[in-house]
Amino acid sequence: MRQVVIGKKTIQIPSDWTEFTTPQLELIARISQHAMPVETAKLYVVLNLLGMRITYKAGEDVYRFVWRHRRGIITTDEMARLTSVYDFLYAEVKEKPGTCVVLPSFTADPYPRLTDGLYAWHGPGDLFERVTYDQFVYANTYVSQVADDKQAMPKLLACLWHRRKQFDPDRIERDALLLSRLPKHRQMVMFWYWCGSMAALRRLFPRVFSGSGNSDGNVFQEQQRIIDALAEGDMTRKQAVREGLLLDAMFSMDESVRKTEEMKKAINKK
Repeated sequence: MRQVVIGKKTIQIPSDWTEFTTPQLELIARISQHAMPVETAKLYVVLNLLGMRITYKAGEDVYRFVWRHRRGIITTDEMARLTSVYDFLYAEVKEKPGTCVVLPSFTADPYPRLTDGLYAWHGPGDLFERVTYDQFVYANTYVSQVADDKQAMPKLLACLWHRRKQFDPDRIERDALLLSRLPKHRQMVMFWYWCGSMAALRRLFPRVFSGSGNSDGNVFQEQQRIIDALAEGDMTRKQAVREGLLLDAMFSMDESVRKTEEMKKAINKK
C-alpha cells in the first residue's frame, strides 16, 4: 500500500493491481469507459480512492479541495505526484504511439460468489485454479474475436463463469446472454481478470507459450491438436484431458517441452 499525506492525516491507497478490491477495480473500469487523457483518468482514480473532491481553481497552479469534511488547497505539482502512483495502470500501445490502454495484472477471482439476482455462478478461482482445459480452449477461441465482435466478450466470460457445476460448452450461448446483462464495468473487470491471469501463465510457463501460434489462424483447431498431443493420440483419453484442470495440463506441456529441449541438446552434442 502507498501512504498519502493530506494535511496532518496519513492514509493508504493501493500501490499495485493485487491490492485493489473488487469495488475499486469497478471504479477504474467505470472511469476507463470514458474517453479522456490518461493523466486525467489517473487523477479521477486517485481522487475517488481518496474520497477527495476538487471544488474550484484558486490560482494558476492551486486548487481547493474537500476531503472528509475538511477543506484545503493542493497544487498541480502535488496532484501530479499523486497521479504518478498509478502510472502502472496504463501502457502505451507500441503500434500506436500516444495511445494507452489499461494493463491489468491481477489474478485473484474478482467475483468468487457471482450472482445476477436469479442464478449463482461457478467462478474460475484465483489464477484459473478451477478452470478446465476445455474452458480454456473455448475461451481462447472467443478472445481472438473480442476486438471485432461485441458479442464475443460475454461468450468469453461464459467460458470462465458458468451456472452448472460442470462446464458445458453447449450452454455458452445461454450463459453469455445472461452475463451480457451485467453492468459493463463489471464485465470489464471480469475481462481484466482473464488478461491478468493469461499474463501470469505466460510468465509461469514461458516454454509452453514461446511456441504458441497457429499456421492457419484457427485457434480452436490448434487447441484440438494440443489435446490430441496431451492424450498421446488415445481417443479414450481426450475427454479426460478436456475435463482436467488447465494448470495440470500446463505443467504437463511444460515438462514435455523441457524433455524435448534436453533431447535436442543431447543430440547436438553428439
